[in-house]
Formats: sequence, C-alpha cells, structure tokens
Amino acid sequence: MPDGKFLSAVPFVQQLNWAKSIDAQGRPVLTGIKPTAGGTLINPGFSGATNWYTPAYNPDTHLFYFLALEDCGTSFLKPESFAEGRPYYATGVRRSRGTKREKSLVAYNFDTGAFEWRYPQAAKASLPAA
Repeated sequence: MPDGKFLSAVPFVQQLNWAKSIDAQGRPVLTGIKPTAGGTLINPGFSGATNWYTPAYNPDTHLFYFLALEDCGTSFLKPESFAEGRPYYATGVRRSRGTKREKSLVAYNFDTGAFEWRYPQAAKASLPAA
C-alpha cells in the first residue's frame, strides 16, 4: 500500500543550476545561487521544468510520459515595478533572452530507471518583448 514516502528522483533537464541533487526525503539540495540586485540567471526559470503539464503513465509500456521545459529566468533581489505595456511578473523575475528554450516530450522507464526517448517540439517558443 502506498505510504506517500519519497521513492526516487532523476534530473530531466540539462539547464539546472539552483539544485545539485535530491536528499533522502525528496527535497532539493541547494547550490546557493540566489537572486541579486543586478539579476541572477536561474535554471529552470520561474515556470519550472514541468509544473503545468499533465503527465501520463502507460502500464503496457511501463513508460511515464511528460513534457519537460528547458528555460532560464533572471531573478532579481527586489520585485520589479509595474510599467504599462511591458511584461509584468510582480516577482522580480524576467525571461532570459539568448538562452536555450525548448519543450520536449519525454518517456521515462520506471523498470530500468532510464529515459527511453526525448522528442523536442518542432516549433520555437516566442518570448515577450523586454
């Protein structure tokens, strides 16, 4: 019977700099990267690497399918001020231009503990004007 205890975790994005591993309780071990007044590049960005996408599991293939987002954000020590006509996240975070941004459909095999395949989206994501 499931008891809600942490089982395992594996990194699934290449751009990851705020955590270096996962501890025995399933919590991230932080690297110490923090927002600064001038801005700090944090990967993945404020949207997370898979927070909003619904995963699926196929018991016939034993594969777990999910969307992974490679994205970076620049985090600032203080929230930004609102300016009409400009993107506003209210958190002191902005999308970072010039960094790799890509969604991929990923298949993970629980039996082998390995990724079976990764299928990048064909379309490029657009970023709002800075």
